[in-house]
Amino acid sequence: MKVLIIDDDLVFGKKLGNLINEKFGNEKNDIVIKINVSSIDLKQKFDYYFIDIMLEGENGINCGKMIIDKNYFAKIIYMSSEESLVYDTFASKVYFFIRKENLKHDLERLWIKINQDNVKNTDYIEIISDRKRQMILKKEIIYIESNRNKCQIYMIKEQYEVYRTLKSFLNELDSNQYFRLNSYTIINLEYVKSVSGKEVVLINGESFVLKRNYNDFIDAYHNNYMKRFKE
Repeated sequence: MKVLIIDDDLVFGKKLGNLINEKFGNEKNDIVIKINVSSIDLKQKFDYYFIDIMLEGENGINCGKMIIDKNYFAKIIYMSSEESLVYDTFASKVYFFIRKENLKHDLERLWIKINQDNVKNTDYIEIISDRKRQMILKKEIIYIESNRNKCQIYMIKEQYEVYRTLKSFLNELDSNQYFRLNSYTIINLEYVKSVSGKEVVLINGESFVLKRNYNDFIDAYHNNYMKRFKE
């Protein structure tokens, strides 16, 4: 887990880093502590950003906004000794607010939120389409088709064009549910309408002809079909 802590109180920053390591000790954590905004590399991405609102001579909320501009899905966790400053964060995209005076209590609440969100996020894929970052639901993907350095994602209600490789999607999709028909197509096995000979027809009417991997497809389709009755 990659974490960036921005706090001009280095003692507090190290204390927070130790508490994070205690909680996620079974993981390989990469915790970076910075005491000011100017030393931050905005191109470097982290899983979580812990930012003190009242930095010396700087505004932590403005820092958070700069990070969001570069990484819309960044999880910004603001911190302050002044509990009333929570209202100042409403104008920003905030993931959580920690009261320094109640650090351990608020961290316990944060851990619960992180665990819940991690479960939820396995159901989504992050994409950039039309210069906008968004999360799409995996189970609504009917099929994905690549054309050189671009992919078309065909979903139940929408269609997206993204600059990504087909292989990058395979790394995020369950191989028990999604099957690579050929070098440029991935289909969702749950949206197969019919199989006739070597022709596969999806629920949206799109059809594909199987070639070399016919037996692999039949095995995958059968296993996926039987799994639905066991759930």
